[in-house]
Amino acid sequence: MNIRKIKHEYKKGFSLEVENLEIPSNKIIGLVGENGAGKTTLMSILSGFMKANKVYEVETEKKDFTIGFIPSEIKIYDFLTVEEFVKLFVDFSSTEMSVDEIISLLEMEEKRKTSIDELSQGMQKKLTLIPIMTKKYDLIILDEPFNSIDVKYIYKLKQLLQNIKQRATILISSHILDTLVDLCDDFIVLDAGRVKDTFENTKTITDMEERIFEGSN
Repeated sequence: MNIRKIKHEYKKGFSLEVENLEIPSNKIIGLVGENGAGKTTLMSILSGFMKANKVYEVETEKKDFTIGFIPSEIKIYDFLTVEEFVKLFVDFSSTEMSVDEIISLLEMEEKRKTSIDELSQGMQKKLTLIPIMTKKYDLIILDEPFNSIDVKYIYKLKQLLQNIKQRATILISSHILDTLVDLCDDFIVLDAGRVKDTFENTKTITDMEERIFEGSN
């Protein structure tokens, strides 16, 4: 994906303006920056969830380029049980996986008859990630996917994403920098709605922090 130019303006004066940014295929790209830098706006526009109100010039490798987007805050049907929710997904999506297979993948067999509103926030988060586990996309966009999930599931999610990148590009935003350093191939740093820096992951947290908070080299 090549972002020739995206520009979006808000009424209060903030604007997002990203130009000449290449998002390489089959890599995990960390999108980082302070709160208010424009990360969620950029991800929402790229996914089609939100429309840029000034300029949108983005080139993709093919016409039928598919994008999966999991926002940081997403509401699910909490009045359903886990099994009912998974069945709803299976019935109305193109996945070839069965309800049992998905519940097993989530490691939620013991919770299959439990109402979603009785689950922990972390277990609810797992359910929101079902699409990326069961469907094929060219680009997957994840906004804060590691929030509220336990250490074991973070480990499993990182393994899953490493497998998925063999067939998709992953753009991921998180404030958990240690996890991003373990996972990502490259980074994009946003600051005040602009690309401040892009760099390859050196697998060193101090290098990453310097690039984000002390300026680009």
